[in-house]
Amino acid sequence: LSKKPQLKNEIRILWQSYPLPHATLVAHTKLDNALKKQITAILLNMHNEIPKDTFKIIQGIWNVDEITRFVPANEAVYEPIIQSTQKAGGIVNFLNYYEEKLQKQASELAKGRETLSTQDKEINKQKQVLNNQLIQIKNQQILVYLFLALAVFAIISGVVVFRSYQLKKKANQLLLEKSIQIQSQQEEILTQNEELHQQHEEILAQRDNIEQKNKILAHQNQQTHSSLQAAVTIQKAILPYKDKLDKLLKNYFILYQPKDIVSGDFFWLNEVNGKTFLIVADCTGHGIPGAFMTLIGNTILDKIIRVRGIMEPAKILNDLHGEIRNVLQQENEQNNYGMDVAIVCLEKLSENQTQLIFSGAKIDLLCLSVQEKKIFTLFGNRRSIGGIQNETKEFTNQTMTVPVGTIIYVGTDGLKDQNNEKRKKFGFKRLVECLEQTASLGFEIQKEKIQETLHQYMENTTQRDDILWIGFQI
Repeated sequence: LSKKPQLKNEIRILWQSYPLPHATLVAHTKLDNALKKQITAILLNMHNEIPKDTFKIIQGIWNVDEITRFVPANEAVYEPIIQSTQKAGGIVNFLNYYEEKLQKQASELAKGRETLSTQDKEINKQKQVLNNQLIQIKNQQILVYLFLALAVFAIISGVVVFRSYQLKKKANQLLLEKSIQIQSQQEEILTQNEELHQQHEEILAQRDNIEQKNKILAHQNQQTHSSLQAAVTIQKAILPYKDKLDKLLKNYFILYQPKDIVSGDFFWLNEVNGKTFLIVADCTGHGIPGAFMTLIGNTILDKIIRVRGIMEPAKILNDLHGEIRNVLQQENEQNNYGMDVAIVCLEKLSENQTQLIFSGAKIDLLCLSVQEKKIFTLFGNRRSIGGIQNETKEFTNQTMTVPVGTIIYVGTDGLKDQNNEKRKKFGFKRLVECLEQTASLGFEIQKEKIQETLHQYMENTTQRDDILWIGFQI
């Protein structure tokens, strides 16, 4: 074995591949001690390479002093192995047998290598064929992808073209509808133009008619204005003229401010049998209706005082109430026209004293004493003249003796009821304060101050009612 390294290697290969012959080789009875020692040395060197099963067999059949770790086992178990070795003709024939077997295996391995080489070539050829097929497949895929890209492009182009066609078709449809709509609007405009033309002709005709009516209205307005001017003239005629005022009142002012051209307020002044009568009246309504009532009132007062000679203020008011109801036929007509009235009767008792008799129908009398410089009020009765009244309430007289220099103020409710832009009334309190502040001034100055105060208060508003206030000094 030492001279045959190849055989040693083959023994190693044989040892690793065939476990049973290993034990058979070692256990052969005809081996001399030297060969046993060499094989034992090989086994000791190769015990790590010997399969565990084979090494256990060797442990069971081998017993030499050099291998003290081996413990022989039951040899009957390995008898078939020893017999197979003896049949082979000994260890030499056994080795030759295995050498031939190894040569056959080497030949078969060579043939296997040639077969493997041939198979490798075939595999390489198949690989080349596969590579070629892969290249063809890749080329086909490229063609497919190109075809798909062209197909997608064609589809997209078709969709775009179709969409453009649809949009164009829709735009054409819209243009057609718009054209029809414009044509319809043109026809409608033509119809409207015809209607406007007709309306224009009608407007021209109406304008001519309006101009004609305006002329008629202007003429009527002129006539109405002339009538109103005549009414103003007539109303002024029934009012006391300046000479009478200067003679009977002497020191006085009269604030007379109609809301319209003519007024529903009037005053009556006369001296009868040594007595001076000053009457202030506020008739129902203003303007023309009120003006007519002033004519009626003035006429009836003339009748009662100057014709009948009734001198008592309360009696005058009672008779005036009855006459108004009779003249206006209020029992049958159910109208409620009338007036609020204040009657002041003055009779001189001496050079320094005057008797004052007052009776009022919803109008009060203001008196200012020269000594006290304070206004005090004589209140009228809370019922009116004419219309439906509480007949159980009678008019009463209030009599007092006043010194010379006493100032008397009397007027209608138009001033104290005048509102400002906040719709708040001027009020009785403000009126009294204004009169007290200006009482020491001349009467014309008093009038101007009252007008100025009223004008400032009613700024940005219009006059609400007729205004009449008279102030005079006894």
